[in-house]
Amino acid sequence: MSHLFSQKRWAPKGIVILLLIIAIGLSATKQLEISTQAAGLNTLSTSNQEYLDSALKRTLQTFALLSAVKVGLAIIEGTEVGVGFGIEIGDVVQAAYDYVDLAWRVVLTSAAILIGTRFLLQAAGLVDHWLLSVTLFFILLALFMRWTNSRRHTIHRILQDITLVSVILTLTLYLVLPLSIMGGRLLSSKITRPSIEEAEQGVSRFKADIFPDGNENQSGFWSRFGNPQAQVKAIAKTISQKTTELSLWILKIIAGYLFDTLIFPLLLFLIGIWLTKSATKYLYSLNRESFLFQNMNRG
Repeated sequence: MSHLFSQKRWAPKGIVILLLIIAIGLSATKQLEISTQAAGLNTLSTSNQEYLDSALKRTLQTFALLSAVKVGLAIIEGTEVGVGFGIEIGDVVQAAYDYVDLAWRVVLTSAAILIGTRFLLQAAGLVDHWLLSVTLFFILLALFMRWTNSRRHTIHRILQDITLVSVILTLTLYLVLPLSIMGGRLLSSKITRPSIEEAEQGVSRFKADIFPDGNENQSGFWSRFGNPQAQVKAIAKTISQKTTELSLWILKIIAGYLFDTLIFPLLLFLIGIWLTKSATKYLYSLNRESFLFQNMNRG
């Protein structure tokens, strides 16, 4: 009678062990990803890749615009139009050039971050199924030790801690990382993207005002003015009138790209990690309390 009871007791546990073994094999051969695709993770991954590609394209367009303005301002700043006038032109252009140069560096860094993020997603896609297999194996081992040899409390506790870390890493690769990128995309479309587009249009108008024919070389610029005194006066007036607006546009571009490529995704990623750790540790504490309670009753 006791043997029959033992068989009934182990029947559901044997099913769980069998299912875990099957899941480990399917995960190692990437067959388990069919279920994750059906759950919507494949759609999420595809949308993230499309967003990163489009964001990189827009970033490079902004970088090209800032590069053209930067080169044009550098040419104007370094041009001598007569004794004493080169210094005056340099003083006028220097502030505008510094603004543009700072934005140029930030946008270049943002492009590098976008490319790095795309590499990170590709790397996660290569190792996530292996990490899932390892996590399932640790879960299987922890359950098996709990059901068969629960007196080894230290080994069981160490194994549970390893399983906890493995579960957090797996959830990070499968959920936290892609969801943080998706959240950054949504926040960007609602908050920063309109401001960035407005600033880019302003910089484009600034470029058109300085180089109306799209010619950012020395001869194309200086041919618009007459004698050196008129040149200095016209340049100083044109650029000084636009400096305040240009500084505001540049600040919007800098802030927008920093939030889009770094602050939004990183903040959401850290929040996701914190929530994942908190939820996993809570379930882990409940499981440990149940384990200790069972052993106290046996004692």
